[in-house]
Amino acid sequence: MLPPLTDGAPKSALFSFSIDGDLVYSFYMYISLQDLLYIVGIISLALVAGFLSWTLYEAARLLRNVNFIADMIRENVERAERLIDMVGEKLTSLSGYTGVMAKAGEKIVDYLMNQATGSDESIFKSSKKKVRKGMPSLSDLDEE
Repeated sequence: MLPPLTDGAPKSALFSFSIDGDLVYSFYMYISLQDLLYIVGIISLALVAGFLSWTLYEAARLLRNVNFIADMIRENVERAERLIDMVGEKLTSLSGYTGVMAKAGEKIVDYLMNQATGSDESIFKSSKKKVRKGMPSLSDLDEE
């Protein structure tokens, strides 16, 4: 009924099947300690490989998310730079008009003050410089 022991190793039933207490089929396997050590080693290697694979997968996901966030930050910084450049260009173009606007404001205030005081001075008089025809000299340019 049982297979004979050939090398003196203990036998253990790997699989047995019985119906109503009668043994129908039984499969016996001899397991030595070295075989058990190999099985445990294979299982532990499989677990370590699975853990390392999972760790590598999570690291790849983390780096992908970091790359995505860095791209978003880079795009937002570029937008902010373009906005600052645009505002700087607008302010630069407006700075040419500030002198003109200041002179116009000064003339308006002078006009209103003259109207309030009843003075007869005209605000549209040119400065006391002589008006010359032709090209201005360098000294005229320095005086302005």
